[in-house]
Amino acid sequence: MDINLLRKLLTANFEGFDTRKIDFLGEGFDSWVYTVNDEYVFRFPKHYESAQKLDIEISLLPQLQQHINLAIPNFKYVGKQRRNGFPFVGYRKIVGNVLERDYLYGLDKGLRDRLIADVAVFIEQLHSFPN
Repeated sequence: MDINLLRKLLTANFEGFDTRKIDFLGEGFDSWVYTVNDEYVFRFPKHYESAQKLDIEISLLPQLQQHINLAIPNFKYVGKQRRNGFPFVGYRKIVGNVLERDYLYGLDKGLRDRLIADVAVFIEQLHSFPN
């Protein structure tokens, strides 16, 4: 997505929102992701199926936050794209490291064990979430 188009979309949906700095963060199969002012992350679905998944996230994550101890996205901004009607979301950037093999094995054993325990608690909390 063009940065100028993105800036117009954000200001059209959120009057007075500061868009002085927008950077492309990456993309996956479902979404394009941008950071705004190094503070917010905005996700834009690429196709209809990913827009439907995002609608589910929009309704589910606020409920899930009450059951999870780890930081998960808290959608502060929810908008609609004019060109296709797809939703998009913005949330404060969650600071941390990507949990990749090299990072994990680069940690000392005590920290790695604590991280593994935290992930286990997260999975437990996720599985205990009411359907």
